[in-house]
Amino acid sequence: MGQIGKKKACMDWRMRISTLLCLMLAFGIIPSTVLAAEAEPDTTPPVSSSDAKASYTGEAVITITATDTGPAGSVVSGVKQVSYTVLGSGAQVTTTGRTTIVTVLTPGNYTLEFWAEDHAGNKEARNTVNFTVTPDDGAGGGGGEEEKDEGNSITRVNGADRFATAIDVSKKNFKSADAVILATGMNYADALSASALAGSLKAPLLLTRSDILSAGVRDEVKRLGASEVWIMGSDAAVSKAVKDELSGAGLSVERIAGADRYETSAKITQVVAALAGPSFAKKAFLARGDNFADGLAVSPLAYRNKIPVILTRPTSLSWAAADIIKDMKIADVTILGSSAAVSVDVENAVKALGTNPKVRRVQGATRYETAQKIAEYAFANSLATRSFIGVATGLNFPDALAGGAAAGKHGGILALTTPDILSANWTSYLPGAYGSAKPKPDIQIYGGNNVVSDNVMEKLRDLLLD
Repeated sequence: MGQIGKKKACMDWRMRISTLLCLMLAFGIIPSTVLAAEAEPDTTPPVSSSDAKASYTGEAVITITATDTGPAGSVVSGVKQVSYTVLGSGAQVTTTGRTTIVTVLTPGNYTLEFWAEDHAGNKEARNTVNFTVTPDDGAGGGGGEEEKDEGNSITRVNGADRFATAIDVSKKNFKSADAVILATGMNYADALSASALAGSLKAPLLLTRSDILSAGVRDEVKRLGASEVWIMGSDAAVSKAVKDELSGAGLSVERIAGADRYETSAKITQVVAALAGPSFAKKAFLARGDNFADGLAVSPLAYRNKIPVILTRPTSLSWAAADIIKDMKIADVTILGSSAAVSVDVENAVKALGTNPKVRRVQGATRYETAQKIAEYAFANSLATRSFIGVATGLNFPDALAGGAAAGKHGGILALTTPDILSANWTSYLPGAYGSAKPKPDIQIYGGNNVVSDNVMEKLRDLLLD
């Protein structure tokens, strides 16, 4: 066969293959993603931005958001992670996903550097912003007095910073308590598992700085009439100096700590089971330990029903979680979040444990929808009532830690929302879920206008109270 004949034959085969692929695509034999492989590879780095302001009072809370786009016809691999460093304040921090929160509490002048990377390995050049944190004079940039709508049961509960907000949540919801849960306000992991323990002790959850007891905590413990303080986490989380100060005030102080957040979670579960004795339900919630949203959303249910929140790694069942499920003979495990949050491998590992537990998953497309699905699950299984709704930002953890305990005390749920507007899933869900509720629910919003806006408050009033 001559060269012309070979070329013609080659072209004929290409046409046949192309036609075959089109037919297979049309009849659904192959997915469109197969053909997408012919698109241009992703060579465009993601772009990140922040809502940083020039100055803050008492506490800086900055949201970094990244997006990944590319030229027409190219593959967009999506944001893999966001990294940041606060020069002069700490080491580099890298978080998965496209959004992260930066918090700085110490007064001073700071430079924030941040950048994003996509799944194709494209890394953005560093962005830089400067900001100042000034000491709080008592009024607080995001805090202040209680804001209440007279005639409607909707209340904003907030203080000058995260520590003061937790104290105010305690004051508004607990007249007295024999015990108090104390956790660092600088991280969420240990307190994330503490909600069932708080419920077992009928205790509020307070936050402190790691190295020194935060102002007002000791006074709040005294106001409550508490004689016990339960510290969550190791000396690195809540220092020995804090423990000694509380002991020196005549309080009985217990510390629950493991080698890491997963073992701490397991040890908290042990204490919850021991306090319950024969009435321990042998149920548990299972949440990823490297993010806070799903564990926070379920915290009121954990509090009210004394069901522990066990933490696991997202892609493999932590040994501490596996051991505690077996040791406590937990027969019912509810996994929180999609397979991107807690993988199918983890789910299968739980099912394969010797106790052969019943396993279900409660999930939504986003953290906000997962919180809503947790509420639906709670109502369907009599784990919560429609008498109370706590509301907190889904982008940060401190206010929701204390608020989750308060919502649990009232038998309610915790709605996580975007800061500026009420998340769309809640807007569509709440009227139907609460339309027949009598009396109308009490609503508490945790944190200042900078974390849950007045617009969210107005929307909740329109949907549920007017």
